[in-house]
Amino acid sequence: MLLPRIISDYEFVQLLGVGGFGAVYRAVLRGALGFEQEVAIKVLDADRARLSPDLVRSLALEAKILSAVQHPNIVQARHFLQISDEVLGDTWILVMEMVRGQTLRRLLTTQAQGATTLNISAPLQVMSEISDGLHFAHRLTDESGAAVGLVHRDLKPENLMITSEARVKILDFGIAYAKRKAGATGASKTIVGTPHYMSPEQLMGEPVDRRSDLY
Repeated sequence: MLLPRIISDYEFVQLLGVGGFGAVYRAVLRGALGFEQEVAIKVLDADRARLSPDLVRSLALEAKILSAVQHPNIVQARHFLQISDEVLGDTWILVMEMVRGQTLRRLLTTQAQGATTLNISAPLQVMSEISDGLHFAHRLTDESGAAVGLVHRDLKPENLMITSEARVKILDFGIAYAKRKAGATGASKTIVGTPHYMSPEQLMGEPVDRRSDLY
C-alpha cells in the first residue's frame, strides 16, 4: 500500500510489521485546531477476515480486553471498527496506543551480539513490570464483580515491548482466554500459543489459569 493514505479519519504513514493475521501500521488521527494523536493500527487481512470469522472474533476480543485492562504495563486500545478500502478491502482494524521502543526479543538479541550491555537491575525491573501488568489483568472483574479469569496464553519476548522510557508494555492479547467465556471448567479446547513458551498444561490442552502465564 502506498503511504501516506487516509482511511476512516486515520492517516496511515508507516508499515511497522507484517504477521499471519495481517499488518500493523503507524498512523495519525488529526482533529480540530492542530490536534494530532499518533496510534498503532492492527489491520486484519481482508481475505482472512472473510474466510476466518474466528480471526475477527479474536481481534474483537482483544479490543474488548484491552479497553477494559487500563494499566501502564499493558498496551491500550483506542478504537475497533470495520473499514472498507479499495486497497485493504473490507476488513476490521484495532486502533491502539503507539508504543515507541523495541521488543524484548530484539533487546536480548542485541545484547547477545555484544552490541549492548544490560545493567544487572534491568532484568529485575522488566520482570517486576511484567508481573504488575499480569497481576492486574488476572484480577480483572466484570460489571457484576465476578472474576473474568483472563489468561494471556502467549507471553514471549516478541510480545513484550521495552519503551523508549524504559518501561514494559505487554502486547498482543489476540489469543487471550477468559474463563467466563469458555465455561466453568477452564478448558481451553484448542491448543494455541507458542510451544517454547507454553506451560505443560497449555501444551496438553488442559485447563489454564494465571499460573500458566507466570510459567
